[in-house]
Amino acid sequence: MSDRTHTYRFEGPSMRLRMPAHDIVVTRGNEFDVDPDATVTLPAPEGAPDDAESETVTLPEFLTEHTDAEFERVRGPYDILNGTVPELEEALDAGEFDGRLDALQHAEREGEDRTTAHEAIEDRRDELADDSAEE
Repeated sequence: MSDRTHTYRFEGPSMRLRMPAHDIVVTRGNEFDVDPDATVTLPAPEGAPDDAESETVTLPEFLTEHTDAEFERVRGPYDILNGTVPELEEALDAGEFDGRLDALQHAEREGEDRTTAHEAIEDRRDELADDSAEE
């Protein structure tokens, strides 16, 4: 398992989740790993104009936002989010997540969704933009 893998627990409501295209077959209450870079293409919404385009989302986003099933994220690539906001701020200041701020913020939104954590991530994004503008 890579350090970027997301681990979810399938909570139902059905007894089994099957997504053969992503090698996911799991029964309720069991855990499974998800590649955060895997994608799912959603068809255009029903009743949309003929020229409406499909949408591609990441597999974690699909599972948590585009299905009726219930999932609990057990482990993710951003275990720093399990700690305190000051610990997160320290990691951000060290540049540990500079290339992954969007994904880090998405993971926080899926998890505890703390305003202070979002502010810390946004502050780091602003610092990087300021540094880039100065160069």
